[in-house]
Amino acid sequence: MATSSGQPSGMRGSAPEAPRVRVADMARALDFYLDLDCEVREAADGWALLSCGSVSLLLIPAPCIRQHTAVPATPAVRLTHPDARTARRRLLARGVAVSPLIRPAGTLGEFETIDPDRHRVVITQQPAVITQPPPSFVLVTAPGRPPPTAAA
Repeated sequence: MATSSGQPSGMRGSAPEAPRVRVADMARALDFYLDLDCEVREAADGWALLSCGSVSLLLIPAPCIRQHTAVPATPAVRLTHPDARTARRRLLARGVAVSPLIRPAGTLGEFETIDPDRHRVVITQQPAVITQPPPSFVLVTAPGRPPPTAAA
């Protein structure tokens, strides 16, 4: 249910725009996403805005989520991580179930897991984007010849 400001009930303060992830236990959800190297960019009573690489997520309370209901059929939360293999190992060490690491075309690795609120989370490691400055041109002329001039 939304308030007159358009925000879900239970949210206080002005929440920024970002994909929303409904969570039953904010502390537990934060632990999970912070373990994937997400950072809290902003938080207020009732919500937390995370920065996960190039993706922002808005965690919002959803006390109606029950622990033992089926995994909701919602789109996956897709995150990029600089090292998918390390992220996967870290989750395994915490006892979180994860899929095998696969390598779809255009990635350096990808795996799936389920967050504490049963949202499917896909973690992908993208190849580094190397930006190079434009090449410098050096004009080389034959000895004794003047450099060419621009045509008028």
